[in-house]
Amino acid sequence: MNLKYIKIVTILTLLVIIVLQTVWLYSMYRSYDSEYKHTVEQALNQAIEVELSMRHLEQSFVYRFVPRNNDSPVIITRKLTVEDTTVYVNINRLDPFSQSRVDQYLFKSYSPIKVEALDSIFHQRLKESRFPAKETYIDYLNLKTKKIIESNRPENKRSNLYASPIKSLDVLDTIGIQAFTDDSHFAVLKKMAFQLALSAILIIFAFLGISRLLYTIVRQRKIEQIRNDFVNTMTHEFRKPISSALFMLGYAEEKLENNQLESVRKYILNSSFELKKLNLYTQKIQEISKGEDGAVEIHKEPLILLPYFGKLKEKYENTEGKIVSVSCSGNQETVLSTDLLHFSNIMENLLENAIKYSGENVQIQLNTSTEGEHISISVRDNGWGIPSSEIPHIFDKFYRGESNLKRQQKGFGLGLSYVKTMVGILGGNIEVNSKENEYTEFTLIFPH
Repeated sequence: MNLKYIKIVTILTLLVIIVLQTVWLYSMYRSYDSEYKHTVEQALNQAIEVELSMRHLEQSFVYRFVPRNNDSPVIITRKLTVEDTTVYVNINRLDPFSQSRVDQYLFKSYSPIKVEALDSIFHQRLKESRFPAKETYIDYLNLKTKKIIESNRPENKRSNLYASPIKSLDVLDTIGIQAFTDDSHFAVLKKMAFQLALSAILIIFAFLGISRLLYTIVRQRKIEQIRNDFVNTMTHEFRKPISSALFMLGYAEEKLENNQLESVRKYILNSSFELKKLNLYTQKIQEISKGEDGAVEIHKEPLILLPYFGKLKEKYENTEGKIVSVSCSGNQETVLSTDLLHFSNIMENLLENAIKYSGENVQIQLNTSTEGEHISISVRDNGWGIPSSEIPHIFDKFYRGESNLKRQQKGFGLGLSYVKTMVGILGGNIEVNSKENEYTEFTLIFPH
């Protein structure tokens, strides 16, 4: 499957998970919100009844039911020592709830609602419910004038509270109350804290899992591409020395039959050179594998760096096909304890790369310096440079850069991987600094 489609499917999967979680949470929120409002209303109703019963104990009333007509209406007469009050109601409304509403009407003048007591009862009922409230307030209202008769709600608490619907208390809808408590959104979200945390964890794990899967797929495809490039390059590079060796050995056999020993010797030497080149490739691959397994044997000995750099200068300034200039600088007495064979392979790989990935006029600077307990060795060239996007990958096995110019150069993409592996085995670190089309500098840092 095309990588583009894999990314699209992965992103869509993550979006579906997020959408489903959002729908589930929203549905739960609506359910909790409805339950919260019902709980507030229920607690308020209970508080009203309890507060009314408390006033009943302080003020007694006598009721007399007299039919008004032959149909359903009746007259309820309350007899007090001060005056008589008559209220008309329907008989079918005279249930316990209606009776309470009648009481509220009859009590409103002689024993009005005690707001603080009502609020205290209301607060206690909520405290015993699934939605305990931090704070509650009550407004006692005149429903005819739409004005507040009494309230225990502070002036600065006019917002950020949940306001219940205005509830009419008496049978003639002249008085009512409105309760205020914690913001419903906050209360519901607080109740949903566990579900929200669970959803967040699920989404995070889904994101991490899908990201990891996508990363693995991309990396696997990259490894597959690198492997294919390596196989193609290896086939090409191995076939050339093998074909050359076979070709020259065939000629050597023919010349041997004609007793042309000098020609035989030349062809055998050339065949040997090609086979040694082939052997060098295989050795490099084996050394990297051994280095990764920690199976490389090292034999350290003191090496005076500046004279050694002089030998490298002499060797690589004679490179055919390019004009190579190598300059060396540093303390004449700097000595590095290292494995000569592996250290030489490291330096030669860096110098060969500097020459390979440069123009016709190559300038290389070899410098050594001592910094505290470490020795730094830098190899700087004036070559093509390395794009910043490629620097994190240059030490990967079989990586050969993205530009066609670099890919046209011979090699397997093993040189820098081998260098990094061997530097690590010798106890050092390697750093790279480069600017495209200007320079590349590798710095080796070893303990003194």
